Amino acid sequence: MKTVIAEKPSVARSIAEFLEATNKMDGYFEGNGYRVTWAIGHLVSLAELDTYAGFGEVNGQKQTWASSIQRLPYIPTPFKLDCSKDPGLRNQYFKIKSLFESASEIIVATDAGQEGELIFRYIYALTGSRTPFKRLWISSLTNEAFQKGFSNLKPGRDYDNLYYAAKGRSESDWILGINLTRVYTVKYANSDIKVVSIGRVQTPTLNLICQRYLDNVNFKKTAFFIPTLLLKHEQGKFPVKYHKQFATNEEAEAVLKSVGGSIVCTGVDKSIVKTAPPKLFSLTHLQQHANKKFSISAQATLDTLQSLYEAKFVTYPRTDSNYLSDDMEDDVIKSFQFLKTLGSLSGPVTSILSKKLNRAPFDNSKVTDHHAIIPTGVKPDFGKMTKEQQLIFLSVVERFIQTFSDECVESKKVLSFKVGFDGLFRVGGKVVIQNGWKAINLLGKVAVDEDDLIPDDENTLLPDVKEGDICFVEKKEVHKGFTTLPQLFTEASLLKQMENASDTLDDTEEKFGIGTPATRANIIETILKRFFIKREGKKLIPTQAGLSVYKLTHNELIGKIKLTARFEEKLKLIASGEYSYSTFINEIASLAATSVLSVYTNEVDPNTISMTSQTDKEKVLCPACKKGSLTENQKGFGCTEYKSGACKYVIWKEFRGRTLTYANVKDLVLKGKTKKLTFHSKEGKPYEAFVVLKDGKLEVEFEKKFSVKA
Repeated sequence: MKTVIAEKPSVARSIAEFLEATNKMDGYFEGNGYRVTWAIGHLVSLAELDTYAGFGEVNGQKQTWASSIQRLPYIPTPFKLDCSKDPGLRNQYFKIKSLFESASEIIVATDAGQEGELIFRYIYALTGSRTPFKRLWISSLTNEAFQKGFSNLKPGRDYDNLYYAAKGRSESDWILGINLTRVYTVKYANSDIKVVSIGRVQTPTLNLICQRYLDNVNFKKTAFFIPTLLLKHEQGKFPVKYHKQFATNEEAEAVLKSVGGSIVCTGVDKSIVKTAPPKLFSLTHLQQHANKKFSISAQATLDTLQSLYEAKFVTYPRTDSNYLSDDMEDDVIKSFQFLKTLGSLSGPVTSILSKKLNRAPFDNSKVTDHHAIIPTGVKPDFGKMTKEQQLIFLSVVERFIQTFSDECVESKKVLSFKVGFDGLFRVGGKVVIQNGWKAINLLGKVAVDEDDLIPDDENTLLPDVKEGDICFVEKKEVHKGFTTLPQLFTEASLLKQMENASDTLDDTEEKFGIGTPATRANIIETILKRFFIKREGKKLIPTQAGLSVYKLTHNELIGKIKLTARFEEKLKLIASGEYSYSTFINEIASLAATSVLSVYTNEVDPNTISMTSQTDKEKVLCPACKKGSLTENQKGFGCTEYKSGACKYVIWKEFRGRTLTYANVKDLVLKGKTKKLTFHSKEGKPYEAFVVLKDGKLEVEFEKKFSVKA
């Protein structure tokens, strides 16, 4: 009897149906020579530090973090594995152990990637099994994928390097997270911050957010001045701008004074601009798209995509590739044949299928563990989908069609007007010749990312001005602008920055990122749960606790983006067999030792580490007891008299899908209402309302004074 182990019950059920293992047993399916079981995620993980000698109980006395601090850094040799303490999960583990013991062969059907490999290997190691195993490696859960995968099972040991990379990631996170969290906590924890959480990727990511926030709040805008003209030609009027900006209004005015009542066109540059279709979605790029277009968080996008994958509608989600393997042309055509059945898509899909398929998206060299995310060709019932599932699925479909569509072709014209020796007024405009991929728009949204939009002055509708034509000056004006402050991170822009972390550094030409497509969303959620950052609309804002951790770590090795990114690159090399797992762990151990010593000798004043700002938050009297004041914690704003038991008043942060800030609560208590805030209906439509406090409860109040209870 062969045992197949999947990562989740839903996937196990799909595999069991394919294998005709239809008998439902306790913890597995059985039939046709197979038993199909499941792991329910991380059943087995690295054991906690207090399970090691000297960190749990010593001579019958439980060791505190402070009492065992001199033993840090501690690097287990070897690491221990431990089963989940949850009774239901433990029961499933022992079912799997029993199935492994009686199996003639194990087929590994956990997700085909580093995490999926690690989930199986940890279970396999803890059970002590010696049963041989093979690997099912698939990128979708359709019957066709199962057929191909089970007909081409790979020797399990072919994926040892993938396992060592996942093992190295898991153990390095343990070494740095456990050791540094303990030493930072012992030295800096106080009544405000009880645990100073540190992580290999978590801390550099937090520091990215904090640095951008500080750059934003400390930014001093600078004015600049641009001379502009409104010109009149016999075929119409149009504006032109000077080719450079000035620091003073006087300099700009001087340029305008040199211009008479008319000006001659000294140059007409025409060109054809062709914009290639966008690449297919990787997970990170789809998360950026969903956050930017629909305000869906990175984690929610991943969760939704996973549900679509398990429902067989899209291919494997945790991919960092934007390309397909060279042999996938038949899969692409099958997906297009399915899309052709969706009425509104018939035209563009028929056009794509009527000619030779664009080969640009196919490139074996750019496909890693998995290819880009595409629709499988299985038709969903849109009526049974959640709103998020519809948006994510249609985004995948839209990008799939765009990628295989024609390029966009535009005619570009730039008019130039020379003034003086080296002065130049100019304006650019474009006319669309062929919309191509930009015409594909399934969601009523702009088909290109905001970052790629063409500046307005290049979209100006221009009259047919020829070189040598005289234009009359109707108006002279100095346009005053200001330098742009660094924008606070949204999840979309943070994901992009994590993917391209090297762009934040001026002293390197290397290209690198931090985290992986599969882990970045979880890193952001972890920092949110630690209350190091918070959401304000789409923006990610550091809390005082986050800024405190930034102050402690941004000059330390553990807080350095470049070092974290280099470790990420080494993990990739381990996966490809080009770097040693043991060498990597030794380097992590060395970093832990250096970092622990640095914390011991750090002279930062512990009193600066707090959850609440000491400068910009005046105390707000508790409206209930009138004695204590409201203080911010992870989930709300509670009375300081709570610790004594005298007052349990609290205003919760989450209200109607948005997070209230300290400033909002201050307005609520002192003025009775907040400023006008933006909310979203269940259908996702934005609306504005005040938040008011009535009889101790939050309500929304519209401008016409109509209120609705939360």
